[in-house]
Amino acid sequence: MSSLIEACGAPFLGSTAHDEARDVDQSPRDRASRLLKDPKGYFADARSWAGKKAKADVQRELSEKKAQRTRLPLWSRLRLAAVH
Repeated sequence: MSSLIEACGAPFLGSTAHDEARDVDQSPRDRASRLLKDPKGYFADARSWAGKKAKADVQRELSEKKAQRTRLPLWSRLRLAAVH
């Protein structure tokens, strides 16, 4: 299961910015130790991270779509002007 979380890029410890910054320095042994000591907390943190990432991805996609909609009329006008 940890390889699945690792593949998704989920942090292994904590959900705060301080904890996430600390995660970068954690060895695989420390992460495994945390998993064995508190499996519910470990996976709760992973789910929380995944939810936040999914929400950020959706927001990014929506903003990209909005930007495309606002640019589209300009491109249409330029295309029409080039045809006439």
